[in-house]
Amino acid sequence: SHADLNEYSKDRYFADRRLWGGFLDNPSLGGAFRSQRRNRAADVRVRLGFLEAGFTYQRLSSGYGNEYPGDRSQNDVIWSRPDTSFFLRAQKALSPAVSSSTLLRYRTSGVSNDSYFVESLPDFDASDRPVQTVQLSYWQALNSSWSLFQDFEVRPAALPALSLNLGFKYEQKDLQKAYDTNYGPAVPAGVVNASTYPYPAAPTESSVNQNRTITKDTGGYLQVKLRFGGPHQVNVGVRSDHNSQYGAAATLRAGYVGDFGAWGVKALYGEAFQEPNPRLLYGGWTGSGSDPNLEPERSRTYEISGSYKSKGLSGLASVYVVKNSDTLVNTAGGARNLGDRTVTGADVHFQALVPVRGLSTLRLWAYYSHLFGAKEDQPGGSGQIGDLARDTLLAGATATPLRNLSATLRGRFVGRRETVASNPVGAVASYITLDATVAGTDLLVPGLGLTLAVTNLLDRGYAHPGVRDAGSGQVRGAFGPSGAWIGSRSYYSSLLPQPGRGATLTMTVAF
Repeated sequence: SHADLNEYSKDRYFADRRLWGGFLDNPSLGGAFRSQRRNRAADVRVRLGFLEAGFTYQRLSSGYGNEYPGDRSQNDVIWSRPDTSFFLRAQKALSPAVSSSTLLRYRTSGVSNDSYFVESLPDFDASDRPVQTVQLSYWQALNSSWSLFQDFEVRPAALPALSLNLGFKYEQKDLQKAYDTNYGPAVPAGVVNASTYPYPAAPTESSVNQNRTITKDTGGYLQVKLRFGGPHQVNVGVRSDHNSQYGAAATLRAGYVGDFGAWGVKALYGEAFQEPNPRLLYGGWTGSGSDPNLEPERSRTYEISGSYKSKGLSGLASVYVVKNSDTLVNTAGGARNLGDRTVTGADVHFQALVPVRGLSTLRLWAYYSHLFGAKEDQPGGSGQIGDLARDTLLAGATATPLRNLSATLRGRFVGRRETVASNPVGAVASYITLDATVAGTDLLVPGLGLTLAVTNLLDRGYAHPGVRDAGSGQVRGAFGPSGAWIGSRSYYSSLLPQPGRGATLTMTVAF
């Protein structure tokens, strides 16, 4: 583990009895940097002719990792996110020129009521002296939705150069606004007892109308593809969406594709919008503000690329500009639509098949990305967008010594990142990691496969910038002369240390 790269992920904060008192006598409430994951999933699908029915289920149960500082929150708790979906899909050719796809889906998601939070809070006793208190709370959020998606593809026989894609959607969401929370009392850490603390009951199913909102989304789109003059193709698409809370939004996408044998060229333009999620709108708590008046974030993208492809070699180079307006940002003071952002960059992709004696194939590949600029304009002035690396390189090789055996070595470089203004660390250092994978198929019996994946092969220590305001800082926490705790400056860690070397063995069976 490389948790110590972040000051407030060190064991000493999670195990300090002056911060957590008798809660540490119950291992389920913390005591060290641990954050277990207990994930399970199921996917069942049945097909009959042009009909498909399915059920998917997943429950992601985990601790908080290193997101929160260890002097404010224990991380080896439960935050459980169940997600279920039932769907019915019909795909059918209505005529030689028209095909249809219809999807009807019901989905539930949220946070189950066994999710809890253990925190340490500064307070004052009856004599107005500083005291550290501890508290446990249960959390819940329940959401559901119905949705219908209808898509058509039209290829007129009389106009082989023309194709149309069109469709519409309807979705109704029943969303919970603020979390359902049940808090136990805040008790001084020096007297709390894990056995006698009056733990709160888990929340019951939310039924408070004022804490729920029903939204309706409708939308339709039309895309036209026209190939003319042999190698030339033009795509134009328009989409109109209407949300019962945000109103209407229209977007346009257009592109040109030229195919000149081994060479190709593309010019693309696209518009999009991103609605604020319910947590930003309603789910505020002590460490995460919200604002129900947020507007959707809007985006425009311009891109030009050229490509080359031959039998053993392929490559692509592209330049792009992304302009965002009404950018959604979660700050220490709450969620906001903060100004405009512009990102300008270039990508280069390369792949080669190299003949090597004794190997079935050897594939070499590399992807390089560079940002020329990442600027944001806010009411208070202009600056650089934080947490973005100017240079990123992904490169590797895949060798196939036998028909059913392959090995891959992948290297990753991420350059230095200037952090957001609210993150006191200022910048996060660059890093290089290596991953290795060996995969075999049809081992011993047909259909049996094994894959061994080793991540961070050299066990390098590195970190990502923290999320949201990332303002906890890296100054060592301590109790001051008055007895008050002087520690992290925010609910969100400034650095997120990443895992060291890890190995995963996966077995697949195909019937």
